[in-house]
Amino acid sequence: MSGFAGLFTFNAEGSDTTVLQKLHHAIASGSLKIVADHAPILFAASDGRRNSLQFVALDIVGEARLDNRDDLKTALGAPHALDDLGLVAMAVLRWGQRAATLLNGEFAIAIFDRREKKLLLLRDLFGVKPLYYRQQDNCLAFSSMQSDLVHEGDEPDPNAMARFILGVDDDANATMFDTVKRLPPGHLLAMEMNGDWRLIQHRVPKPARFTGDWTAYQLRNRLDGAVRRRAAAANKVGALLSGGLDSSAICGLAARASPGAILPVYSFHYPPGSPHDEGRHIEAMQGAHRLSVSRLSMHDFDPLLEVEPLIDPCADPVFAPGLGKLLRLYRQARSDGVTVLLDGHGGDEVISHGTGLAVEFVRARRWIALWNLLGALQNLYGQSRVALYWDVLTAHTGLRRFRSRRDQRHGGGVAPLAFLDAAHRAEAARRAKAWADKYAGAQQSEAALHLWNISNPAVARGFETLSRAATSQSVELSFPFFDHALVEAALAVPGHEKVRHGLTRHALRLALAGILPDSVRWRRDKVDFSAELRQSLVHHAGALRNAADLDGPLSGIVDKDALVSQVNRLLDAPDQFDSTTSFILFRCAVLARWLERRQTGRGAQLGAAE
Repeated sequence: MSGFAGLFTFNAEGSDTTVLQKLHHAIASGSLKIVADHAPILFAASDGRRNSLQFVALDIVGEARLDNRDDLKTALGAPHALDDLGLVAMAVLRWGQRAATLLNGEFAIAIFDRREKKLLLLRDLFGVKPLYYRQQDNCLAFSSMQSDLVHEGDEPDPNAMARFILGVDDDANATMFDTVKRLPPGHLLAMEMNGDWRLIQHRVPKPARFTGDWTAYQLRNRLDGAVRRRAAAANKVGALLSGGLDSSAICGLAARASPGAILPVYSFHYPPGSPHDEGRHIEAMQGAHRLSVSRLSMHDFDPLLEVEPLIDPCADPVFAPGLGKLLRLYRQARSDGVTVLLDGHGGDEVISHGTGLAVEFVRARRWIALWNLLGALQNLYGQSRVALYWDVLTAHTGLRRFRSRRDQRHGGGVAPLAFLDAAHRAEAARRAKAWADKYAGAQQSEAALHLWNISNPAVARGFETLSRAATSQSVELSFPFFDHALVEAALAVPGHEKVRHGLTRHALRLALAGILPDSVRWRRDKVDFSAELRQSLVHHAGALRNAADLDGPLSGIVDKDALVSQVNRLLDAPDQFDSTTSFILFRCAVLARWLERRQTGRGAQLGAAE
């Protein structure tokens, strides 16, 4: 990914000098170059030829990879050689702000209209490309990197930190700092010279309308097109391969797209016999396609230690326990000359496991259908069918009153809110309940839950986190599953095609006939990496305890007694420790290290093991 930033000043006497100084520092260091500098606009980009354009009456800077470029060229009468930024510029000249509704692809763009003295910020439908902004002192600053906009004196919002610990991601506009916002996916921001501005949603995901009955071929055709378009846009393309259904689908289709070439792919390596070993599936893919597989050892992986390079005091802390492993793959790919890595991220959400059918079956009193569905879901959740059946009944029927009693008897932990200091508990509880109510509403049907899973704020946060990691290794990620046309097709898949014959995502499995070996296409298991996370938390237990001390970074945010009691429970029986509490402890550890970095500026590691 290439970086870009800018400053729109609608009152020169009140410009944001701190952001301006940051921009000029980046320009002086060579990481950004001025591509437009005339009142009231300053645009800068890391690669001016790729990321900027002066077009008729417009200045434009950003990133764009359009999937419907051919249709746009025809509609606009555009020259064949015009690049995607140029197409966006022509579309805005022709249709104004409405152009955003016609752009399919991945983009984060700023456009200054010299005729109307107006700034537009655009972000793609799913938020694949990041874009942040800050309004202060009669100017609007924006950047593809959050750290460009956070000032030294900015303090994180304690309530935002509390929500981070709980994992409540309920605001697509918010960051950890009140002063900096993210442009939500599928939105545009329009700002006039008088300072008036509007935030407008230009797109929402919608299911496709097929002319005939749905077929697996329609899904395959759109996934194949998504892979081909992204591979064609790369100087040298590679792919990530875990051995699961999603990454294998991307690798198989990418290999078929270039039959004479050998596709470089990158995988984790665990010793045979390890519960994390996917070697047999990776070898099956090698036997089916021309792949050059680089398998990097992960036997020494420590999730907390290896996320350290991405702890940026001027950007939000990240929740991504497996990110350190990906950093190793990115680094190797870049050393091999790969510029774009195809990533199967998002396959679970886009294709859908059909979990929303559970509530539909409960409401229709289809108890046998529910029993069969939960048989297909038990591997996904790592619970028995009986346990899942009880959970569904106690969540969505008159048996709700028994749920809390069961949790008290068998949970062994504490309620998530108990981790928070009393000063933040009430506000966090209010936000968590509102978020839970929205999620409960989405669970009322498979269609609603499917849409929620591809459009809630956590989706864009995931892209931002992966983008930051890949950018740190000078490689770009591309996500075929979040192709606009593919998402539309996936949303249109009938519910009965999503789960069949005891298998979730049955529609995708059908679509991949002839692409994947049967051992991969029909596999039911899914590797659980939670043991790695628990082992890391055990290793850093002492640092976690210390973080909640009176002078520790989490003091005043977490309840020390609750945190220490759960750390002790983890140490007593790591193998029996639940995933929900593991995730909370991981977030506490990451937040503690992030606050330490902000307070001291030193790069020491999380803490020595005890």
